[in-house]
Amino acid sequence: MEKKNKENVRAYFVQRLAAFLLDVIIVGLICTVLTIPFTNDSVAKLSDQSIDIMQNYINHEISATTYMNQSIDITYQLAKLNGLSTVVTIVVMFYIS
Repeated sequence: MEKKNKENVRAYFVQRLAAFLLDVIIVGLICTVLTIPFTNDSVAKLSDQSIDIMQNYINHEISATTYMNQSIDITYQLAKLNGLSTVVTIVVMFYIS
């Protein structure tokens, strides 16, 4: 009798895990669709600038201090632009759960 209970517990765990993963995927897709209007070309431009700065640092064209200062500025601007989409994602996660 105990063997059947253990098998049932395992089955329930696997089913719950699968349901949880499916829920996470669905919520992630919903959040992605809802935040598409909030993304713009500025994010892509800032990402390209960040890559350029990294390449300049790797090629020893700029100093570590310059690299850090420019990277911090770009990271801050990216965080500001992505702030609204982050808030939407958090609201959707709490609303659905």
